[in-house]
Amino acid sequence: MTAAAARTIWQLNQDPAQYSAYVPNTEAGITLALQESGVEAVALPANGLAVLDQYSEDNVWTVEVWGPFLPVPTQSAITTAVDAVMMHIKKRPAHVSFFFGQENSRVRASLAQYGARLSRHTIWQMQAIPATMIKKEIQHYTAPLPADQQQQVLQLHRQFFTGDAVTDVSAERPLWVAWQDAQPVGYALAEVDIDHVGHLLYVAVAPAAQHQGWGQALMAAVWQDMQISGVNSVILVQSQQNAQVAGAVYQRLGFKQLKTLIAATIQLA
Repeated sequence: MTAAAARTIWQLNQDPAQYSAYVPNTEAGITLALQESGVEAVALPANGLAVLDQYSEDNVWTVEVWGPFLPVPTQSAITTAVDAVMMHIKKRPAHVSFFFGQENSRVRASLAQYGARLSRHTIWQMQAIPATMIKKEIQHYTAPLPADQQQQVLQLHRQFFTGDAVTDVSAERPLWVAWQDAQPVGYALAEVDIDHVGHLLYVAVAPAAQHQGWGQALMAAVWQDMQISGVNSVILVQSQQNAQVAGAVYQRLGFKQLKTLIAATIQLA
């Protein structure tokens, strides 16, 4: 089923009215993703199909939903498909997430009955940043930091976000840290997907170090190191909460705005 499902998902995901941002960019990437642990293709009514990427995070079961995808995406068919997806989720409590284009209004309407919390996100593509803009001490890590440094970066991370994502560092999940006087004043965490596309997950600069060029230096370091590792495209998601500040920085660096997406989250008790 994997190859057939991958072909169907890739084809239907080209339709803006059914687009899901979780889906890899290529059919080969989708095929590989469907083989990963915790990823399951689910057959739905009306010949529909969805994919559930399920994992535990901070002791909460998290489910990222691709789709639902249907040959004829009427409102009633999508509502039935969303109901089937919800019924398929057995582990509770669960944090269920859909991530789709703003043209996908039927899914948004179907999620309303579950009290979905909606937020707007802008997808940016990094453009070339010259190495001369790295005028600060930026270190690139492809393995977890020593315990003392890891704790320092984790404390900085938790000033802005929850969880401990910055402790999970590898060649596929690189970390950049800006250091000043042996203290971390900023960091960036990225992930390289199956299609060799880089996704910038987190960027933050300590309040006391803002407006001093650290963010710009971090971005330049990310771009340069990604290029060296063979990643030609780097994408980042700007949430609506960071719209004014982050968007101004991205525009100043010449990033390309690709699209606006809607994230819908549902808490299942």
